[in-house]
Amino acid sequence: DRVALDLSGVDHFDPVALGVVVAMRLRARRRGASFVVVCPDGRPRELLREAAVDRIVEVVEALGQSE
Repeated sequence: DRVALDLSGVDHFDPVALGVVVAMRLRARRRGASFVVVCPDGRPRELLREAAVDRIVEVVEALGQSE
């Protein structure tokens, strides 16, 4: 199974949202599913990089893409 969080239309992203992304990844992993965040270039993706969340969560620009 694969869980995808699509942030394509998101332009506001704060530290609480970062925590939710990490929690979702942990929950998916516990259930044996992979987890990916769909996030094109923009402020949310910059925050994922700055907080190093992209080191523990797969972040892609479009669904179906894998980095």
